[in-house]
Amino acid sequence: MMIFQIIVPPGSGIVHQVNLEYLGRVVFNNDGILYPNSVVGTDSHTTMIDGLGVGGIEAEATMLGQPMSMVLPGVVGFKLAGKLSNGVTATDLVLTVTQMLRKHGVVGKFVEFYGKLEL
Repeated sequence: MMIFQIIVPPGSGIVHQVNLEYLGRVVFNNDGILYPNSVVGTDSHTTMIDGLGVGGIEAEATMLGQPMSMVLPGVVGFKLAGKLSNGVTATDLVLTVTQMLRKHGVVGKFVEFYGKLEL
């Protein structure tokens, strides 16, 4: 059993933000087996942790002892490299990346950004 020993200072945000930003881990390592963080929550905000989780009726059924399963989504890597040309804004970059991801079909998948891009 994992015990959290984290002190969250006043003014850090609402409970949902505290759970997501302070307590959430991206990946767990259990004897060399890596698996993503997930959460079962009874409202729409708690399930946002790392984009993997269920909420509402599924969470309530789980609390009553019903089994629950989740299918892990596919992962798409997106490498960032180079430097933006003069006159190209961060907004231009975001719109271009969004267009590329939509064309690739990433709905329902994790997108992992890596590399280095100079702005």
